[in-house]
Amino acid sequence: MLRRLVKGTAIAIPVLITFRDRIADVSVVHGCSMQPTLNPHAGAAVPATLDWVLIDRASARRFAFTRGDIVVLHSPVEKKLLVKRVVAMENDVVRSREPRSRYVTIPAGHIWVEGDNPSRSTDSTTHGAICAGMVTGRVAAVIWPPSRWQFISRQAPQLERVIHKSESVA
Repeated sequence: MLRRLVKGTAIAIPVLITFRDRIADVSVVHGCSMQPTLNPHAGAAVPATLDWVLIDRASARRFAFTRGDIVVLHSPVEKKLLVKRVVAMENDVVRSREPRSRYVTIPAGHIWVEGDNPSRSTDSTTHGAICAGMVTGRVAAVIWPPSRWQFISRQAPQLERVIHKSESVA
């Protein structure tokens, strides 16, 4: 009996680790930078339940994310993960948010990410374009709390801020 338990555990643990690393994972989202899309009640007077999300890791491995997707990525300055929305892709031209509103051409292999709550987000407006290889997954769904169950859909960036590579800057 003990031998079967050990053998089953020895098989299950590597399979679970591989699944979480390569296919999908679940994580809690902290902070207010993605409000109102994620954690809409964080920071309110009443204690809020943080959103738990399903992360599609396979998308990041294939670089299968695009403008409007919410992604999880390594911070370029700290040892932590960030959750941000992709606003522009390589070769796009984006007008950054205030206070340093300027046009930026996104280099090859990079993306421009921003939080949905500009007053509470440290993102590409501060750090510039982010290497696409820093993305660890795409947020696919909110799975907790039950009242917030939903798939996360793409939200197109503001058209007046992003000029796709097929267009020119006036």
